[in-house]
Amino acid sequence: MKKYVITVFVFLLLFAAFILAVEGKDLIDSRRQTTTVSSTDTDEDVVSVKEVKSSNSDSETIESVPLDFGELVVDAKLKKEDIEKREENGLDADGINAAYKECSSLYGFNALPDNLKQLYLEMYIIFKSRVSDVVVCSVSETDLAAVYKIVMADHPEIYYIDGFEYVKYSTGNTITKIEVSPALTMNDDEIAKADSYIEQYVNVFKSGISDTASDYEKVKYAYGFIIVNTEYLETSDQGQNILSVIVNQQSVCQGYAKTLQYLLTKLGVDSYLVTGYTKKDNVPHAWNIVKMDGDWYYVDCTWGDSNLSGENASLSDIDYSYLGVTTDEILRTHVPDNTTTMPVCCATKDNYYYKEGAYFDSLDGPKLKGLFNSAYATGQSSVTIKCANSSVYSLMIGELIDGNKIFDYLESGTSNMRYYVNEDLYIITFIF
Repeated sequence: MKKYVITVFVFLLLFAAFILAVEGKDLIDSRRQTTTVSSTDTDEDVVSVKEVKSSNSDSETIESVPLDFGELVVDAKLKKEDIEKREENGLDADGINAAYKECSSLYGFNALPDNLKQLYLEMYIIFKSRVSDVVVCSVSETDLAAVYKIVMADHPEIYYIDGFEYVKYSTGNTITKIEVSPALTMNDDEIAKADSYIEQYVNVFKSGISDTASDYEKVKYAYGFIIVNTEYLETSDQGQNILSVIVNQQSVCQGYAKTLQYLLTKLGVDSYLVTGYTKKDNVPHAWNIVKMDGDWYYVDCTWGDSNLSGENASLSDIDYSYLGVTTDEILRTHVPDNTTTMPVCCATKDNYYYKEGAYFDSLDGPKLKGLFNSAYATGQSSVTIKCANSSVYSLMIGELIDGNKIFDYLESGTSNMRYYVNEDLYIITFIF
């Protein structure tokens, strides 16, 4: 049973009665069923691929048009109706420039090579507007699959699709154009209802943090808010998106990570979804990079849920071991899939333990004594510290545990003490 240490929990009452009923639906409409379907296993996010043999004799070209970040370039061979549909759905210069203003600060977008940024913006417009059968600028299936992943990693607010469909038109062995459609998991009414609950959740969430709070304070708050109010459940409904956390309060790693990303955007903090797997068990996993005070850090909200830690669980609901860690530290336990090039995170000033005065680059007796005194004064029964490196960690273990000097810092008369360690991050928790 979690101890609800975050103060704002009235939102649970708002959502307790809400059950988001998402009816299963055929993602391939009846009109498309008349076309020959060739399935693909090249990417799990592609729901269906269809190929249409056509002639490009009646195709038109789109002249290059200046954009805010380059020029509008369309490699596809288009018919007049294709051009008109692109323009109607915002895939003209004005629409792409507007999308650029929305996405220009996002990590994934900026990490893309310049020649893929227009495709990113076109797919973003299609997914956001939930329009179907729109021809995109590219004729590369490989680029389509790669850019889709980046769009979804940048935009946790697009929670209502689960992959995409496309129809490719070809003349001979050459693809002449590709029509893209989002694979929607919800209808318009269901999305509107979900959006209403998301808005309520965000309002309650934001009421608990000041606009003037530092980046670190905002990240720590969001991290704790999600953990305390979410149960990790592998069979959770909508577990790969923000609805699992916001509506159902049950999720898996990607739901935790996307929700953290989404909430941080509401507080003006940059974040990005990282996918990969755990190093020990080779299990698919998701976490975040977060920018605090100008520097990037890794954050794993899922691994901050102490209920997942088994016999080594902290006495607190929240384990802050993975709040603000470096590249070197995260790679000891996590392996990113390199969908996007990650920044080198080496700052420590906004690491939880550094920020909270529990980071040790030597065996500082007075500092350690102060932590224990503070714990006793506030009724806590544990102290957790982080060591700067393996040498300091070995020194702490040798002196405090093997040498029994930990009792110098405990209240007089204490004869028993338990401890557990995170050897990957050089963290020691003393329980008394």
